[in-house]
Amino acid sequence: MTGLVNSRAAEMKLADLIKYCAENDIPIIGIFCDGNDFREINNKIGHDVGDEVIKALAEAIKEATRTSDLPVRLADEQTVFEDLPTDEEFETRARIGGDEFFVALPGANLQDASTIFSRISTKFASITDRVVPQCKQRFGRSLTVTGGAAQYDPAIDENPHAFIKRCERTMQTSKDTQKGSLIISNPNPLPQTAAPLSRL
Repeated sequence: MTGLVNSRAAEMKLADLIKYCAENDIPIIGIFCDGNDFREINNKIGHDVGDEVIKALAEAIKEATRTSDLPVRLADEQTVFEDLPTDEEFETRARIGGDEFFVALPGANLQDASTIFSRISTKFASITDRVVPQCKQRFGRSLTVTGGAAQYDPAIDENPHAFIKRCERTMQTSKDTQKGSLIISNPNPLPQTAAPLSRL
């Protein structure tokens, strides 16, 4: 439905990406995204609208996280990695289930996470306002997304599944405390203060 890989395929691709980036000294961040109010959308507005919301979030993630132009899109100057892998080589944008999504971004760092998440949020709101305006009518606002981000660390993340789960746990902390925002995981790995969202 979304055109994205599933969680199992993402873990396989992520394993290859981790190996490649380790060999080329390229950092990786993961962002786990979860749409807000999805259950109410399904129950009160309809599952057909819920499907459109899922597709909208997938499209927002695809548009906001193209690795091919990642250095251009980021707000702060950073090292431009000559050997940055392309989306086609390591497609790790995945629908984990329901309205939950994960993406791994080589060449990005934790300082970039807020910028990238803000772009996902902005694009998601814009797409859903246009495609399913009944959601904005019901909630009195554009739809939002909650996120959790972490940088891959082999000392913490035993395998790709563990890395994705760490990002998911961080997202859940954000969902429980500051819904609609992004929290970035500390390497320890306790979550730190929610990163501010800049509207770009």
